[in-house]
Amino acid sequence: MKRTSIYLTLIFLVVTAYGQKLTFKEAVELGLKENINLKIQKNQLEVIQSQKLQNNARFFPTVSLNGSASRTDGQQIDPVTGQGSNVTSDFANVSIGASIGIFNGFNRINSIKQSNSQFSAQQDFVRRSEQTIIFDVATQYLQVLLDQELVRIAQETLSAQQAVLDQITAFVELGMRPITDQYNQEALVKNNELLIIRAENNLRNDKSFLAQTLQLDPSVNFELEYPNWKAENIAINSYNLSELYDGAFQQRPDLKQFKALETSSRYSIKTATSGYYPNFSFGVRYGTQYFSRGAANESSFSSQFFDLNPTTSYGFNLFIPIFDGFQTRTNRVAAKINHDNARINKLNLEKTIKIDVQRAYQNYQDAIIAYTASLAQLQSAELAIETQRESYQLGISSQAELSQSNQAYVTASSEKAQAEFTLLFQKILLDYAVGTLKFNDIP
Repeated sequence: MKRTSIYLTLIFLVVTAYGQKLTFKEAVELGLKENINLKIQKNQLEVIQSQKLQNNARFFPTVSLNGSASRTDGQQIDPVTGQGSNVTSDFANVSIGASIGIFNGFNRINSIKQSNSQFSAQQDFVRRSEQTIIFDVATQYLQVLLDQELVRIAQETLSAQQAVLDQITAFVELGMRPITDQYNQEALVKNNELLIIRAENNLRNDKSFLAQTLQLDPSVNFELEYPNWKAENIAINSYNLSELYDGAFQQRPDLKQFKALETSSRYSIKTATSGYYPNFSFGVRYGTQYFSRGAANESSFSSQFFDLNPTTSYGFNLFIPIFDGFQTRTNRVAAKINHDNARINKLNLEKTIKIDVQRAYQNYQDAIIAYTASLAQLQSAELAIETQRESYQLGISSQAELSQSNQAYVTASSEKAQAEFTLLFQKILLDYAVGTLKFNDIP
């Protein structure tokens, strides 16, 4: 744990000082370490664990040690003679006692089962929170990568358009093209410069959003490293929707959490019902005391404390509830309502899980189709723009046709980048929907 903390600190220092590239796995690791909500949920897990230990300890006797000592100066009544006198009296006592519940309406047993279920629910909540962080980091990481790619495409497009402008300017100077072609191309170059500005602004905004998730300084300049994943390898994976449904119902931590909460609320009904039953307990107490009024015939401290005054008491205690102002009834009604709400939430989540899995599965299939189509579209656009450039140089096509083919190429390049990045991360999104997403599974 200490080594991991040092490693993450070094990552932060490197990113801060040098603006180095941040890998996806490093970004997820930072997110899991620094996320505020996850820290709060882990702290809550410690609280519930303490409550669980407390409920388990209720089967053991409670033990207490009591003691007091006092001195009284002034007028005091002798309990034997009934005469008052100004004396100084000393008093001291020590006792140790223990008590244990024998029967309390099964309250302890049900409380233990309830706390165990609450602890399991919180553990599953923490696991789902970790998966949500990985999901959020993946989504934001994907967006930043796409923004970086769009900036690169816009810059390459501007360079290509500037080269075309230089060529058209030369043609205009030679009288081979009208001046309007040069003006149109200059407008296109300016438009591409504006597109770069917008793309860079989107990149900065999305990087700031990711920095906030990773708890990094938004002013720090960092670059994201392109994952060493192959879209072609991801595209060949095939899944069965029914098997995904079954896997989600078995693996989703949030469903396990809701089931545990439903179980906990069921035991809370039994715990509340214990107020109708009698309580039966056993206790034992051992103590001694010392008292002195300064008389000559008084026994010594040692004699009183260890020989004359020690006492032992023990016995049973029976408490039978007759009327408690409907407190037990109110607690039981509230517990039944909480159980009914927990059951409703669980059933609703089961329907939501089916929708999540179906959506993720369909998005995965659509991502494969979109990626395949984007490859063909980009190839066609590359051939088209190359043909239009040659035709324009030969005077066969117009500058407008060249601009249209260039715009089609830019669009195809952007859609290909978006389709590729979406497909690269689709496996993570599908694992999140099924509930099998783990940090150790990230390549």
